[in-house]
Amino acid sequence: MDSALTDYDRAIELKPDSAASYNNRGELKRLKHDLDGALLDYNKAIEIKPDSAIYYFNLSLAKLPKRDLDGALDDCNRAIELKPDFAAAYNNRGMVRQVKGDLDGALDDYNKALDLKPDFAAARTNRDKAKQTKDSKNG
Repeated sequence: MDSALTDYDRAIELKPDSAASYNNRGELKRLKHDLDGALLDYNKAIEIKPDSAIYYFNLSLAKLPKRDLDGALDDCNRAIELKPDFAAAYNNRGMVRQVKGDLDGALDDYNKALDLKPDFAAARTNRDKAKQTKDSKNG
């Protein structure tokens, strides 16, 4: 992964206005648990190309483990606004809502993700867990 990071560093050096290079380097950083570095790269990608739903989605993925729940929620909302059929963004927003304690909102999002992509296993698993949590609180 380090050689890939070096390659993206070089790509950005050669073409500093490449939003995709910043986004992709951010993905590598996020996978290496360098969340602060990932956030910087995702924000730079958005600065260059503010109409990309995937960049906002990726930004939300880096904010969630940092417990920036409001920021992650805002980024999911923006990704969905830009691409209303983005099943993964609904799933991620559902996860954020679930962590915030909004089980009904989470279930709505997981169901929307499954409406858009019926074979979305992660959304199905997340929905089942949210239902179990809701049932245990109501039971």
